[in-house]
Formats: sequence, C-alpha cells, structure tokens
Amino acid sequence: MVSRVEKEVQKLRTSLKDFTLTLTATQAKYIRNATHSTIDALIEAMILSVVVIFPFLWNWQATLISALAIPISFIVMAIYGFNLETITLLALAFVIGSIVNDAIVDVENIMRTLMMGKLRAKQP
Repeated sequence: MVSRVEKEVQKLRTSLKDFTLTLTATQAKYIRNATHSTIDALIEAMILSVVVIFPFLWNWQATLISALAIPISFIVMAIYGFNLETITLLALAFVIGSIVNDAIVDVENIMRTLMMGKLRAKQP
C-alpha cells in the first residue's frame, strides 16, 4: 500500500512541476518489520507447541492433530478475510476469557480446599 502511494507521489512530482512534494515521514518499514517478526513468532510458537504437546500426551496421532489444527485455523481465517489486526483482537478476547476462566477455576479450587479443611477440622 505504501509503495503504491510512493509511486503516485513520484507521478505527481513529474506532472506538477510548480509544486514540491515531499514524503516527510513513514512508518512503513517499521510496520513491515513488526509484521514479519509477529509472523515469525507465530511460526515459532506453533513449532514449540507441538514439541511441548507430545511429551504430555505421548501420542503421535493427538500431536499430529494439534499440529495440523494450528495452521489450518490460520488458513481458514485468511480465507474469510481476517487480517492481523482482527486476529490480534480475537486473541486478546480469547486471553481475557482464559484469564477469567482460570480465575474461576482457582477460586473454586480454593473454596473446595477450604471447605475440606473445615470438614477435617471438625472430625476427631
């Protein structure tokens, strides 16, 4: 997108001789680098998740299913037009939901442990 704008500015420079057009600042290079770094991190995360899943499951079939589910989900999102910003927002919503879910599970576990402790204290 930015390269198209730069090409259009070059065309305008040649056609508008009386004006001086200058591109003062652009964040395009930074954004491209950040996007590539994010994609690299996602690939590394997919590989590491597969490497971590197998020792816990000790099942190649389940590991293969997990390994295929990750890239297939990204392919499906790309087919339906999800961009990196939308995926990021979905990931944030998912993380918030996971945090809330973990908090609920932790509180339930603490309450159950406290209740078991009270019950044990009453028994001789």
